[in-house]
Amino acid sequence: MRLGWWVEARSRIGHSLDAQPNSTTSGGRFVPEPTVSTAGQGDDPVGHDEAGSGGASRGRYQPAGARYGRTAATKRRDRWLLIALGAFIVVVMVCWTLWAGLDQVRGSSINVDTGANSVIDSQHVKVSFTVSADAGASVACAVEAEDVDFTITGWKVVQLPISSKTTRSFTETVRTSQPSVSGDVDSCWSSASH
Repeated sequence: MRLGWWVEARSRIGHSLDAQPNSTTSGGRFVPEPTVSTAGQGDDPVGHDEAGSGGASRGRYQPAGARYGRTAATKRRDRWLLIALGAFIVVVMVCWTLWAGLDQVRGSSINVDTGANSVIDSQHVKVSFTVSADAGASVACAVEAEDVDFTITGWKVVQLPISSKTTRSFTETVRTSQPSVSGDVDSCWSSASH
């Protein structure tokens, strides 16, 4: 059974649990009966008397917000803080959307499809691939060779010639440092931006 509410009420009223004359028990639980106080006797259950509050009290009880520090000034301040926080979040989201969108537009003009690859000998792998890019774009690709454990054993950056065609096929040979089993195109990019 929680008596926290009773301890709070006792401290406000100034009565002790044993000295409460108008109380009953209900099912083994103490239930205080409401007391009626007359104005000016100083036993206001909220703990405020009308004369002691400096005339700021509107009637017998003050609103909960005024008792616990929620005044019109704090409400106004909190409203402006929430508006500023909301504006900051909106600005961050707009900036992120623009950044991500422009990055996608810039990177979406080049597509690569790796075709067949073949091991020529213990030090060479042949990789075939198709690049789709804007006509007249300067494109570079990183072609790699891998061993059984997917460790990169060879790497080559290939500068593709500028062309008026949008889709072109290429075959490159990559020199390896140890025997490899496959080849792949890691990525392609516009060589003007890198």
